[in-house]
Amino acid sequence: MRYASDFDTLVEEYARYRTSYSDELFDAVAALFGPAGDKRVLDAACGTGLATRGMLERGYGVTGIDVAERMLDVARSTTPAGADVAFYLGRAEALPFADNAFAGIICAQAFHWFDEAAALAEFSRVLAAGGALAIFWKHARADDPYARAVRTLFTEWTGRSEAPMESSFRDSLARFWEQVGRAGERRPGALFRDAELRMLRFGLRYSVDSYVGYHRSRENLRIALGDQREAFLGAVRERIASLAPPSGEFEVEQDQFLYCARKT
Repeated sequence: MRYASDFDTLVEEYARYRTSYSDELFDAVAALFGPAGDKRVLDAACGTGLATRGMLERGYGVTGIDVAERMLDVARSTTPAGADVAFYLGRAEALPFADNAFAGIICAQAFHWFDEAAALAEFSRVLAAGGALAIFWKHARADDPYARAVRTLFTEWTGRSEAPMESSFRDSLARFWEQVGRAGERRPGALFRDAELRMLRFGLRYSVDSYVGYHRSRENLRIALGDQREAFLGAVRERIASLAPPSGEFEVEQDQFLYCARKT
């Protein structure tokens, strides 16, 4: 099932509480794309520009596109002055760019919101020959005690083991594997080749406030909880505060899922 969302209404939560990815992940993407030189990268569903900045810091020119104008406003206002970057309003399934325009494409924490087949076709169209694609997510590890506490609370409140879209990145990438050839595999008609999954772990530091704020920014929780959302977040605050050390600060272990492929 696909869900529609108005991400403009979450812009304040995203800007304040969402965090970027590890240096190791961005370095792996840069190695996939090759030396920056004059290469230009597309950030599909760039949001507030967290991943955009990761690529700018590694010397690439970046073009960001997103469906949420207010998210783009934040991206523009928080990008360093003079950076080689441009932002556009638009959809991944209908990119307003020329064929072969980009040396690489990144998509952070968003591919599951797309029509995957249409987006992959557009990614292939705007990538130059041999260009590379990097789709990635980060998620708290299932065995992390803070993440487990929120998940247990969610089940207590809703009777469901997962919020809507919780497994959506896995579902999306099932379709990715159907359309993209794995490393060493010859697949007639495939848009991409040499696909692989890399797993990268890192820790994110939170306070009780910032961890509750992160969960406030989760659209799948907003969809699932409706009018109960604020009460649920209050319960999350109590549960996390009871687990946190006296400093109120703690680390949540993350798995980063990095899916890589190259245009055929």
